[in-house]
Amino acid sequence: MLKQFQLKQKMNKSIWKGKYYQKSFILILLITSVPGLVVGVGTYWFGVDNVENDLREDHQQHVEQQASHINKQFEDLEMTISHWGFESFFNNELGSVNFVRDFKTSRNLTQNIFLLQESNPLIENVAFYIKSDRHLLFNPEYSVLSKEDSTTYESLLSNSKNIYWHLETDRLPGQKGPGQFSLSLINTIPAGSPNPYGSLIVRLNREKVNQILESLNPYRDGGAFLFDGNKVIASSSGLHEASLEQEIKAKIAQQSHPQDSFIYKLDGHNYSVSYGKINRLNQEWTYVSVSPMSAIIEPMVILSRMILMISVTGLLLSVLMAWLASRKIYAPVENLLKVFTDEDHALRNQTSDEFQIIKDKWRTLFQESQQLHEQVKNYGPELSQGFLTQLIQGHLSHYNEEGLRERLESFGWETENLHYLIMDVQLTGLEDIQGRFEASDEGLITFVASNIAEELAKTKFNKVHIMNFHDLSMGLFIVENKNLSIDKELLEFGEELTNAINQILNMKVSITIGRKTESLTEIPYLFEEVKQGKYFRTFENQNQIINLQDFQHKRNEYYYPFTIEKEIVQALRVEEKENINDLIRQFIEELVMRKMKENEIQTGIIQLFSSIQGEILHSGIHPYELFDGRDMVKELSQLREPEGIIKWFINDVIAPFLQKLEGRKNREQKRIVEQVIQSMKENYMNDISLESYADMIATNPYTLSKTFKQTIGINFIDYLTELRMEKAKEMLTGTEMKINEIAEQVGYRPSYFNRIFKKNTGLTPSSFRQNQKLQEMQNDMGSKKLPK
Repeated sequence: MLKQFQLKQKMNKSIWKGKYYQKSFILILLITSVPGLVVGVGTYWFGVDNVENDLREDHQQHVEQQASHINKQFEDLEMTISHWGFESFFNNELGSVNFVRDFKTSRNLTQNIFLLQESNPLIENVAFYIKSDRHLLFNPEYSVLSKEDSTTYESLLSNSKNIYWHLETDRLPGQKGPGQFSLSLINTIPAGSPNPYGSLIVRLNREKVNQILESLNPYRDGGAFLFDGNKVIASSSGLHEASLEQEIKAKIAQQSHPQDSFIYKLDGHNYSVSYGKINRLNQEWTYVSVSPMSAIIEPMVILSRMILMISVTGLLLSVLMAWLASRKIYAPVENLLKVFTDEDHALRNQTSDEFQIIKDKWRTLFQESQQLHEQVKNYGPELSQGFLTQLIQGHLSHYNEEGLRERLESFGWETENLHYLIMDVQLTGLEDIQGRFEASDEGLITFVASNIAEELAKTKFNKVHIMNFHDLSMGLFIVENKNLSIDKELLEFGEELTNAINQILNMKVSITIGRKTESLTEIPYLFEEVKQGKYFRTFENQNQIINLQDFQHKRNEYYYPFTIEKEIVQALRVEEKENINDLIRQFIEELVMRKMKENEIQTGIIQLFSSIQGEILHSGIHPYELFDGRDMVKELSQLREPEGIIKWFINDVIAPFLQKLEGRKNREQKRIVEQVIQSMKENYMNDISLESYADMIATNPYTLSKTFKQTIGINFIDYLTELRMEKAKEMLTGTEMKINEIAEQVGYRPSYFNRIFKKNTGLTPSSFRQNQKLQEMQNDMGSKKLPK
């Protein structure tokens, strides 16, 4: 254990000596740490001042908005009192009314005063003074003032304005309470009269006024006040120092602008002061909001400090991450260095320049590789033949086009401006010459035919590779310049080869000529096409040349993979997401591989979408709701790339449907259906019914039928019929049982079995058995190999 630790420490020291490791560590450290520190420090040192100005401007805007709101409240109060002054109730007759006798008028007046007092939350008290012989005051109830007390109220009638604000420092005569109200709104009665007989005196609630002033300052510290000239009308509770209030009033008096903001310093503290003017009834009031700057910029200071702390923390993490990343980056270099210096310990210790060591070692290995390459050239023809055979038979599908071309070029082949073609040659008629050749001579016959084909092909084509399959068939891989047309040469070669084999071997020849291609990766597909194409020959034993290009031109060129579509729909029913994705990719690739035109491919994928949409509808989900009203066909028709079409199907169609289906379906119901299906597979030959299985799982037939249909896509009876038909087909092709016995084995009466079998397959059971036997015989004749 100690030795392992010492070895590890020694390796770490050796790594650090390497220049590449040191450079990568420093570079990663700079990349990861410097940006964070620059951002943190820059935000802390340069952002606070800018943010301070922005916050002060925001504070000024807030003060102006709130001041406008306060002004509006005073204006509303003035309008209310002014309207009351024009009420018909307050007329000249009230000055001559005997309120002691006219009790009704006294009561109405008291009620109106009460009503006016409750009309605005700023009003604390409303009094109505009537100048008469007795100097009456309703406050709000009737009372008679002394001569001394009436003097103050009479002075309120001497103002030239009908409505005005009045600031009192002491309690007015007749005022109830401790006398804390100082601001009143006076409206002389009757309104607009030069000789008023009375006045409405509306006293404001000091606390309410102070509360609305607090809205000028949104912060905990600081405060706001309102003053007229040198008299403070109202003040919020945030300013505890009267000296600060006086200092600020003096500072505002020195300002040249009626509305502005400035920074005021007092006792080492900075205050943001915002002020402005409001005009009320020809009186100019000044509002002031005072907020400590620390309260305004506190969020930014906290944030900048957090950024700085995070940056410092990030620096520490950067050191750690740089160390880990540099180790990770250096690991391949270290492993490569170990490989190159595995047997040279002295070279391994020279770690000052890792890449120089690797370069020297690589040069040595390259020289050795060149020597081996020269040796390989001597075996070039054999390797070339093996490579071509593997290519044609599809064993090199993991190579791309460039890789295949490089391999061919390494064997001395030219790969530019060429096209490739596969030809299949099938010999027939061995049974007609049994006296000349035996069945065991297939390999010998094919060998002779291959030699004949090779000799003739050399005179016609640039390059040709013969594949001997030793079963009376062979393949020719023909390479020719793509600028040359060899259609004529292909037909001439086919006729010459046919005549030669007819004369020498006395056998018939079927030649299948495939289509041309310039892509090496497509050659295995051409080979498969040619193998399938030879089955288009007529069944008679005669010489034939099948040109697949002409043959495909004559038949319907449109191709649609119905089998894959069926598999996709079935996978949707059982919610096999991964299988669906693979099948959709296979479906699209199948269309693309066929070299179909764009409009034909569009038709195919739209048909696939329609089938999927039908399955979605069948599951009880409306596509409009599933796709949020999108025009899916229009979207699909606008796609031009195969990969984009595949992703669209998977992400925009299949995934939402399966997600919707998964959240809706009951897993327990699926389990029940699987249980029923398993039982049906075991008892299909018996007399079973939907009702019996409903009783078995303790439900009703309707629920079971609906669950069965939702789960597997078909109803109970159809599934049972398909199951029995599949079993019947197996017995018809795999046994010699009589048809009546098979009918009983799958649970049907013989007469009914014949009808339902023909309805499902289009053939009677006996015809189906005959066709299967005939097809097996044809297959045996086409693929049977005689024993040697």
